[in-house]
Amino acid sequence: MSEVAMSKVTSKGQITIPEVIRRRLRLQAGEQIEWTVLEDGVVEVRRAGGTLEALTSILPKPTTRRTLAELDQAVLRKAAENARAGR
Repeated sequence: MSEVAMSKVTSKGQITIPEVIRRRLRLQAGEQIEWTVLEDGVVEVRRAGGTLEALTSILPKPTTRRTLAELDQAVLRKAAENARAGR
């Protein structure tokens, strides 16, 4: 599903990210976004992500070991929950 929203550029080169886009990207104040200008002039804007190493350093160490199949099932279960919740 596509979302279209408009913003104006201020004289200082700043924009306000429309609320519908902030919600869709789950952006919070202070978070970074990444801008990519493609060859055809299209601009992609996405929530900036860190490296996998940076992300894993903030997660707690698991208390139990899981198989890959168990992890796959957990991911599918959570994706289904998010889809039902409209996230």
